[in-house]
Amino acid sequence: MRKILRFSSAVLAISAGFLGSTSISWALDPQAEASLKLQEQDLSRIAATESQPVQAAMQSLKIRKLRPVSVTDNLVPRGFQDGDDYSSLPFLLDADELQKLGMKAARPEIPEIGWHAQMALKRESPVYKVHIHAIRTANDNGTHAATISPQEIKRYVDQANRVWWSSGIEFVFDPDKDFEHRDSTLLNYDCTLDDYWENFRDPDWSPTRTDGTKYDEERMRVGNEYKGKLVVFFRYGNGFQFDEEKNVWKHTPGTGGFSSSTKSFVAMPRMYAEMNLLAHEIGHYMHLPHPFAGDIESVQEAAQEIRNWVEVQGHATQNALLVFDGDNIERYSGLPADVKDTPPDARGAIFVSAYGEGANCKASYPIVQIPVLFSGDYQTVYTLRPDRLNIMSYFKHCYALGTQHLSGDQIAIARNALINGNRMHLLQPSFERRPAMQKAVQQQ
Repeated sequence: MRKILRFSSAVLAISAGFLGSTSISWALDPQAEASLKLQEQDLSRIAATESQPVQAAMQSLKIRKLRPVSVTDNLVPRGFQDGDDYSSLPFLLDADELQKLGMKAARPEIPEIGWHAQMALKRESPVYKVHIHAIRTANDNGTHAATISPQEIKRYVDQANRVWWSSGIEFVFDPDKDFEHRDSTLLNYDCTLDDYWENFRDPDWSPTRTDGTKYDEERMRVGNEYKGKLVVFFRYGNGFQFDEEKNVWKHTPGTGGFSSSTKSFVAMPRMYAEMNLLAHEIGHYMHLPHPFAGDIESVQEAAQEIRNWVEVQGHATQNALLVFDGDNIERYSGLPADVKDTPPDARGAIFVSAYGEGANCKASYPIVQIPVLFSGDYQTVYTLRPDRLNIMSYFKHCYALGTQHLSGDQIAIARNALINGNRMHLLQPSFERRPAMQKAVQQQ
């Protein structure tokens, strides 16, 4: 079996004071470690604030059982759907909606933080320019229209270029030439609403959504019309929120975006939201999955996942953190590529469980220790240290930590998709999908 995890003497050690206990953690690659140190220097010179509104939003969602859209789409590889990414919620709700949820408006963005750290990283060459074409949508009759402006889209693209700087992939967007508006329900929604959705009264069970395929197929068709461009739709989407006062579900806009290695487009929310969202979704388009696996709520839940991974599924104890490694091909065999240089990641809730509100975005809490008691009273303490500056994680709203980045493997995968893969048309507009590739997409 190919060795996945790299351990150093400082990483794999016998814990003193506990007989038969080991401590295991993940070693970051040198480039990522250097970037993290530079980001920490930035933090020492600014009075950065934490993204508490985002954490409050996620907590409110759990309390009120708001359900993300789950698009029916066989073309979405595992981990590429961001329907449960609530980091944009404080940016998308109006003041009344925020007050009802007990939330505050999102804090101002701080895109400059850590920017010199990105510039210090090696930049791949040659630099490839990818042109973006934005399509803002509304329904056939003009209702539920997206409201984002061309200038706001330019802000998204500018931030994506900061994040992707070291990749040698540069995104180009002209607000005057690369923007259009279309009235099309198939482009604006993600799925068909159940005819009886207004009759749903159970707060624990949201209305069903069906027939998402035809909406995606239309976006695929339109996306393929623009050879040589990456098409981004800004749409209303579909979501549901339970109104406790009226005891009914309300149809609301979608809060997340999505794309995948097989799609001809990126889908985004209707208005300008979390500033790193486009950079993240472009990552999915460029074949990059999430680095995390699952949605762990607590240290205890993480320990149970590890026990199951080792004792039920038969994996080695030293590789137990792979259970949280969402972009490792040994963990998920269906991934389009294997990312070996991003550490395991269990998302942010486990930090909140261990240290309190807002800890997921604080530089002072870089790790979470997970003690696991295996059968036979053998205990191992695992140290989880996700790269919270990786753009494909769900820590991308933690602006106080610094500018997000890509790992070396992620850069290699994205560039390969652009140079040799199904994104070649972005550089060569006459490129057509190979028959074998078309067949593979149809079979997924």
